[in-house]
Amino acid sequence: MGQDIVEWVIVSLTSVISLAMLSITNQRLSIGLLAGQYLGVFFFISLEWPLPLAITFLFAGWISGVILALALNSPAAPSLDGRPAAPNHPEDPNQDGVPALRSGQAVPPNDISAHALKNEGLAPRNEGLGQPRLTSSFFNLLVSFIIILACLSFAPQVNRWIPTLSPLQGWLALLLSGLGLIHLAINPHPIATVIAVLTILSGFEILYSGLTSTRLAVGLLACITLFIALSGSYLLLAPSMKESE
Repeated sequence: MGQDIVEWVIVSLTSVISLAMLSITNQRLSIGLLAGQYLGVFFFISLEWPLPLAITFLFAGWISGVILALALNSPAAPSLDGRPAAPNHPEDPNQDGVPALRSGQAVPPNDISAHALKNEGLAPRNEGLGQPRLTSSFFNLLVSFIIILACLSFAPQVNRWIPTLSPLQGWLALLLSGLGLIHLAINPHPIATVIAVLTILSGFEILYSGLTSTRLAVGLLACITLFIALSGSYLLLAPSMKESE
């Protein structure tokens, strides 16, 4: 009875973390939530695998998160909207889209109002950002609700295929895979893409833990996890590497 309560609590926390990763746009926070998600997955894998093998999976996931965090904090990493990092040349436009001027350079007549508004802190802002963001959050919640219902429908079938798994393990594995697929489809940022792939892989590993516990399989899964993180870091930094050449 006590173990059932613990499993329900960990499934609930892991599900909330996965749903939060689907909804938020802060990639650094997503990496932190990914570490918490690996803790929940580690608990259920440790029910099927020996503890050293489960710890290997956990460390591989945490190291992949560290790799992504280092790449995201790199000075060469692009901004969240996909623009590569570039040196602030005087002739380039600044973040507000207003050209920066060299010392002593005259302001073009058409740009006087923009520079004046910028200097006064009154630069126009995009006023319609709240509605699209609210619509996106509603869409994410709606899709997540559909995924949860689908997982509840297919979880008994998974337990018939893999009898060693508990119903909660099968449901959580399907949920992680489904949310990872949705996250992969709606967020084009390289870090978000890697997090989505790692989430799908975590769901697969829960299912796979009920089939085998060989050291070779665990080592291959850990290598695949690290390879995905390294590939995502390269994709994140590749545009800045090309511009620097």
